[in-house]
Amino acid sequence: GIQVISYEGRVAANLRFQGLRPEYLSRDMLSLAPDMACVVDTVDKKVVHIMDPLSGRMFSKLTHSCEVQNLCLNQHSLGTQDRLLAFTDKNNDLFVAALGGVTSGQGGGSNIPTFKLHGHIDSFMLNDETDVLVGLSDGQLHAWFHPAVPFVDKDLLPLTHMVIDGAEVGRNAQIVAYTGTRISVRKVDGSVVFSSTSVDIDLLYELARAGKWEESLRLCRHQKAPHLYASLTGMALAKKQLETVEMCLAQLNEVAKVEYIQYIKAVPSEEGRQAELALYRRQPNEAERILLQASPPLVYRAVMMNIHLYRWTRALDIAVKYRSHVDTCLGYRQKFLETFSRRETEQKFLQVPSSVMPPPPHV
Repeated sequence: GIQVISYEGRVAANLRFQGLRPEYLSRDMLSLAPDMACVVDTVDKKVVHIMDPLSGRMFSKLTHSCEVQNLCLNQHSLGTQDRLLAFTDKNNDLFVAALGGVTSGQGGGSNIPTFKLHGHIDSFMLNDETDVLVGLSDGQLHAWFHPAVPFVDKDLLPLTHMVIDGAEVGRNAQIVAYTGTRISVRKVDGSVVFSSTSVDIDLLYELARAGKWEESLRLCRHQKAPHLYASLTGMALAKKQLETVEMCLAQLNEVAKVEYIQYIKAVPSEEGRQAELALYRRQPNEAERILLQASPPLVYRAVMMNIHLYRWTRALDIAVKYRSHVDTCLGYRQKFLETFSRRETEQKFLQVPSSVMPPPPHV
């Protein structure tokens, strides 16, 4: 199997899974973090096993559409909820996966959210202290200052991406180290050249992880750099710091998003705010789950959310199931059809059970 050995020389755990062939493993097929280990399956390389390095317990599996070649876990985080996995597949496409839900049983297989960052990456590496990801592609050095931002607001991804001057690197080079702000790259002739990222992003991570949101905003205002504002927006959204998110989006001239954040802040219930944040992250199913699992269930909000998303059938299903707001759903549906001069063709709306309809008014 695979042994995890502590710095004291003690065997912490043995990582095993069905079909493991250790002789077929390479260093690129395994990545280790303080609270998580990822190993590419030696039989089916489309599967990545996510395990606990301290007990050997299997957390979950990540199933990709293509064979996975290289893995890299972020090393520093505030827990498994912030754990990220960067990997490249057989096509040399670079992906990032959010592993925050695997330890709680909320993610597994194809349910783990993944996002494609770039195509044709020769080499990549995550920073040893922050989540900054660098990669080499076509002789250029790319840096993603907050690679987890697609999972909260993918519109901000271009603002957190920067191309660093890599003219002296050349093609087919390999990143061998990324410590602090210094990137070490080995060229095809064996020589090592160095590049660097901004020290401001390291300071921003330090302040945000310490919960010093006002100091983080002060740093962004001093530097006036869009990539800092966009990165801080992603960090604050993940921690539900709406005041900081509002200030950053205002500096990025995202007027519509600022108004939506202000709307979220005005929602009276905690479950309602969490659901609206899930909608902001483009996760309507998660938002619906939050509303219906509230105590008592927020049926009206769930019905209206699906109506606003034009998910008419789902809105009616919820109303019929909870025997509530069926007339509301039918009324909005009729108004929608009249606006576009259309006739009802959906069988579920034509065959609404009379038992769930409200009684006629007493005369």
